[in-house]
Amino acid sequence: LTANPNYWGTDERYPQNKLPYISTIVDLIIPNQATALAALRTGKITAIDSITAQDAAGMQQTNPNIKQVPVPIGNCNTIDPRNDKAPYNNLQVREALQMSINLPQIAQTYYNGESETTPEPLTSSFMTGWGAPYETWPADLQAQYAYNPTQAKVLLAAAGYPSGFNTDIVANSGADLELLQIVQSFFSSVGVNMTITVMPSASFSSYVMVNHSNDALAMRAISQGALGLTYYPIRQLTKFQTGASSNDAVVNDPTFNAFYTQALAATSTAQVQAAVTAANLYVAQQHFVISL
Repeated sequence: LTANPNYWGTDERYPQNKLPYISTIVDLIIPNQATALAALRTGKITAIDSITAQDAAGMQQTNPNIKQVPVPIGNCNTIDPRNDKAPYNNLQVREALQMSINLPQIAQTYYNGESETTPEPLTSSFMTGWGAPYETWPADLQAQYAYNPTQAKVLLAAAGYPSGFNTDIVANSGADLELLQIVQSFFSSVGVNMTITVMPSASFSSYVMVNHSNDALAMRAISQGALGLTYYPIRQLTKFQTGASSNDAVVNDPTFNAFYTQALAATSTAQVQAAVTAANLYVAQQHFVISL
């Protein structure tokens, strides 16, 4: 990016100074996170974003001189099952995977207390007045997201998998791979043995998001998960819409599709809010994706 020599702006603190101060910015795409972090430590690059909590803690130990700026994100990391393929076309299996994960433990030990301890709904909890925040869910729905490996095994047995099953996941190289290994351990504790394949972002986009070639699970890059969305509410109602380009979980659910139609036909903000709220609760009940 090269500065526009004819840009009109000036520094509001020093009006005599034209903006921008920087003449050139080079934005590097470094697929390997370890390589990118090493480049930052050695001064070959000036800044990096979207690193994991663990990498940030490590950087603080080795390079305390590097300034860190925590930025809240709406999108929740998720595991996205293929809802159209066995065993993930079975709601009990998806619910069991959710119950196998100890969200409060991850929040406290992996994120050092810096993340939410509760699951995120479809709409980000930052969007006050929209969606259906976790604290508004009925008790029986909240219970479906509580850590309960014993009940998870019961659900797997009821779904026809009393001994669990083997599965695989395709992960974007920009995903939180350390978090994914923690999830792998939780899954294993209930008999679901998951192998991990990591793909560069461009390959992942083509393989998972465009062609839907994955046959089981997928994990997007950090801050690109399928829950906790912050874009405008009606667009959120296309996230799991049949045939939508953003529908990585390949959900085909007429009930969910109807929420979008209902919102488009609304004649007041309140009616749109009602559709979005109902969609949030439905997504939580159906466990289309696994909230992390």
